[in-house]
Amino acid sequence: EKPLEPVATRFQETNEVAYMNDSIGLHRVENVSHTNTAATLHVYVPAFDMCQSFDQRTGHKRKCQVTFWSKYGVRTPYKPSSCS
Repeated sequence: EKPLEPVATRFQETNEVAYMNDSIGLHRVENVSHTNTAATLHVYVPAFDMCQSFDQRTGHKRKCQVTFWSKYGVRTPYKPSSCS
């Protein structure tokens, strides 16, 4: 195991849109401000139930069950996400 090293960094401004998929690489979302709040909207089409999470320090990956606010336009019941 070894730390993950960034190969690129991209900053998004207010109301900008970004695109990411597995063939491009991994991504991390972060609010670098200590005073301003931030919100992101992630749209996954089609919806999926599992993803992988990576520990940046070790490179170790784990499977995580994801939760969704809604699926196909219908609100889903809240269930905390879990990783193994």
